[in-house]
Amino acid sequence: MISSTCVVFAKSEVMGLLESGMSENDIMAAYCSAMSHRIMELLNRLGIKEKFAITGGIAKTKAL
Repeated sequence: MISSTCVVFAKSEVMGLLESGMSENDIMAAYCSAMSHRIMELLNRLGIKEKFAITGGIAKTKAL
């Protein structure tokens, strides 16, 4: 899982994973998992239980 909440640190983390030999598909899966966990944390913090919409670039990611 990608643990960084900052894009700059996440990029560094991804570069390290690539250098260690992890496949791009596994890294993308880890990124999608991290993003979905962050989204759920925010929704839970806000108390949103019903339908919601995601906008912006990540909204085009089918995995999310």
